[in-house]
Amino acid sequence: MRIRVKLLGIFRDRTPPGNVLDLPEGATLGQALEALNISPNHVHLTMVNEEHQRDPSRVLQEGDELMVMPPVAGG
Repeated sequence: MRIRVKLLGIFRDRTPPGNVLDLPEGATLGQALEALNISPNHVHLTMVNEEHQRDPSRVLQEGDELMVMPPVAGG
């Protein structure tokens, strides 16, 4: 299955070609992060289809859009 990916901040360099990630059917949010080499401990926000998602066991579907944002710091 293919999902669209939008990675922000320091994760941008991990964006797959064409912003598309191929995953096996039934893959979870946690598995998508693993495939992108992103540790859940370094994620501030994940959204699937513009809805906030915290559960790494959430099953993804063909055509879903995953957005991942790292923690933001500033001063």
